[in-house]
Amino acid sequence: MRTLFRGGVVFDGSGAPLADGDLVIKSAFSGGFFSPTDEPMHPQFAQDELDQIVRTAADLERPVMAHAHSPESIKRAVRAGVRSIEHGTYLDQESAEMMVERGTWLVPTLTAGDTTEELAKDPKLAPEIRAKFEGLGRPEFDAMRLAAEAGIKVAMGTDCPVAPHGWNLNELTHMAANGFTPAEALVGRPRAPRSSWACRASSGRSLPARSRTSSWWTGIRSSSRS
Repeated sequence: MRTLFRGGVVFDGSGAPLADGDLVIKSAFSGGFFSPTDEPMHPQFAQDELDQIVRTAADLERPVMAHAHSPESIKRAVRAGVRSIEHGTYLDQESAEMMVERGTWLVPTLTAGDTTEELAKDPKLAPEIRAKFEGLGRPEFDAMRLAAEAGIKVAMGTDCPVAPHGWNLNELTHMAANGFTPAEALVGRPRAPRSSWACRASSGRSLPARSRTSSWWTGIRSSSRS
């Protein structure tokens, strides 16, 4: 999994180009909670840059998953044509309607919020990071309920180790308490045949089973958060 940076060029953190076997492109369309110099509510790219990112990925037959917390970053990502929104913490009605219209998946990472109060007091974190968690509450629960009501396609992402590994299945409890029935939390919404558990690229071809540890579009799916 690589990140696309400015100019529509595909690079990973070491500056290496996209390698054979990289199945999904992930890009930070908004700021994050664990970075001291940006904000979750701030978009990271202009619309034309995001459009170029998705076009470049499509040329390589790779789908794009968008780290996006704020309504504006979600809307820009959906307009660009990403496969999924990771987190979607501040999803609003307009961005939810856009996701339904475009068929964009939401991966809400609800378990990540279980440690918010602890993180706000963690002396090992920079003051700028701790401040983001102070009084944050659980906006991801509101987003999950809105997504369920709107009919957005939802997959499961734990965002561990933001919350410790071993807490992963708490994600199902949170989904069932915030808009989904227990059955919907177990199989995802909409329910898909087992063959779709392996992530499908934009070309429609099935990807190898080795991708399933990072991408299960129904069932248990891990995602990374920053």
